[in-house]
Amino acid sequence: MISGAGVVTAAGGSFTGWVGTDIDLGLSSRLGGVRVHSANDVKAFLLAELAELGPDRPGQALAVAVGTGVGGALLVDGQLLLGGGAGAGEIGHIGDYGDELCSCGRRGHVEAYAGGWALARRYAAATGRHWTTARVAEAARSGDPVATALFEQAGACLGEAIGHTCGLLGIDLVILGGGLLRAWTLLERPLLDSLQQHPPLSCGPVQVRLTQLGDRAVALGAAGLVPLRSA
Repeated sequence: MISGAGVVTAAGGSFTGWVGTDIDLGLSSRLGGVRVHSANDVKAFLLAELAELGPDRPGQALAVAVGTGVGGALLVDGQLLLGGGAGAGEIGHIGDYGDELCSCGRRGHVEAYAGGWALARRYAAATGRHWTTARVAEAARSGDPVATALFEQAGACLGEAIGHTCGLLGIDLVILGGGLLRAWTLLERPLLDSLQQHPPLSCGPVQVRLTQLGDRAVALGAAGLVPLRSA
């Protein structure tokens, strides 16, 4: 997580030792004093996807990026939520879905079941085969029961977490992105089934949309932040 001042306030196992790092100041000094403003990648992703919707842009939305980890961002009443420490929307580090260790050091979070690193680690623990997440996904498509079960659980955990988040804030649009969407055919049914089992009472049915911009979304969203931060 990155604060509004550009300082890392929390980091998972993929970024050991980064807490307290002043990203804005550090990059600015390396670039000869050019002003730098950092932002959470999923927040930038959400802004770009909303801009792509044009006049159909909603007032409420949840973005979830499922890749190595699981990140999120929230739009409520037309405003991008930052929260304390700019951590609003971090859906990957909520819930208690079991005893699996999360990258943050706690247990049971969504990321411990749906993050790409977690899927690969859990598959290795069950089979002794240290495969990439992409290879585990291929095994699931080929009918490997262990890989299939892991993706089923990942989708179910994501669906439940999305349902609870949308219910709390009255959100009826979810935009999904991230590298793990290459395995969307494995995640889609358990995610939507779980979401149907945990429907929000505070809004209508939740619409789940996949990214329209793909890998370009974060860069486009960051570019869109430039005039806002420079004002």
